[in-house]
Amino acid sequence: MRMPIKQFINFLLLGFAFLAMGSGGNLPVFSDGLKAYKSGSYQLAFTIWEPMAINGHTEAQLYLGNMFDLGEGVEKNRSKAADWYRLAAKKKILLRNIT
Repeated sequence: MRMPIKQFINFLLLGFAFLAMGSGGNLPVFSDGLKAYKSGSYQLAFTIWEPMAINGHTEAQLYLGNMFDLGEGVEKNRSKAADWYRLAAKKKILLRNIT
């Protein structure tokens, strides 16, 4: 199966970001994912946020829930959306509309 061109470009951009940081550089931060998300680069935002969400970053969990809920950069999946929302809610964070 071939990778869609937009996903390939996002993958390359993320790779260049890691190379530009060099060894000892910082990993992407939440705001990097937010910039990608707001520019419509949903796959790049997902790539940045997924490891953060897995490690307990509440805002990343909320955004991943929203992305799965709306099908932004991922296949729409209400079950996965609910899972991410639940993880964030367990931290006593109020769910809000993400725009």
